[in-house]
Amino acid sequence: LETLKNLKRLTSLNLSNCNKITDNGLESIKEIKSLKSLNLSLCHNLTDKGIKALKELISLTALNLNSCNLVTDSG
Repeated sequence: LETLKNLKRLTSLNLSNCNKITDNGLESIKEIKSLKSLNLSLCHNLTDKGIKALKELISLTALNLNSCNLVTDSG
């Protein structure tokens, strides 16, 4: 988490095809308040729980969840 605090100006993050990222990992990403674009396509371990954690990213305008099969409309 300390490393994420140093990323306070990061606006775009591409984690496409990072199959080791989990819902817990998204809990940490939500600390990057400047994030505007997040690509999570092909991250097969993510669920609605992790996606809901991102609701705190009020500056997020683009979110790619292509082929995240465990994420439902509820997420």
